[in-house]
Amino acid sequence: MNIKDKNILITGASGLLGLEVCKKLSPNNNLFVLQNLNSQNSKDCIYGKSIINVNLENLINTHLLPSGIDNIIYMAQANSNEEDLSYKNKIYNINSINAYELGKWGVNNGVKSFIYCSSGGVYPLSEKTHDEEELIPHTGNNEYIASKIIGEILLNSFKSSMNVVTLRPFFILGRVHNTNNLRLFSRILNKIKNR
Repeated sequence: MNIKDKNILITGASGLLGLEVCKKLSPNNNLFVLQNLNSQNSKDCIYGKSIINVNLENLINTHLLPSGIDNIIYMAQANSNEEDLSYKNKIYNINSINAYELGKWGVNNGVKSFIYCSSGGVYPLSEKTHDEEELIPHTGNNEYIASKIIGEILLNSFKSSMNVVTLRPFFILGRVHNTNNLRLFSRILNKIKNR
């Protein structure tokens, strides 16, 4: 996809995928990055030409958003394994509810496309290769996966009004990978490193 001279609203810009996406898009587009300026990752987001201070753990205030947005790229994701109730609320706010709120705002404000970064974890275990067009069962093996499935379902309700694309990456690693993250590959790498 060739995107040029667009106003793009981005979440998750300080993550592994987000940093690379912003780097690719920033020379030819106006980026508006939703970023929690109080988070430890806020300094990593260097490509946003306009940073809007938003904490997606809470319900988003869409009045803070600029007009004239062409595309929304939603890469924000909850990234903790805490089990308390407040964390579960944060999972749903970040992974599904705020994605839906931005989608609804996008439809009402003439946004042409919404790219939602879900998770490869939504697929059931299988020997075959999966793709984004595949129908998935509406169940999750944990609340994180369930929140991503809910986000997909909610955003699909806007497909008649704007182009909605769902991406389902599997376990992304990169140059700025956080080795303290308790995800699968991090655990494997740490076990190998520590023999």
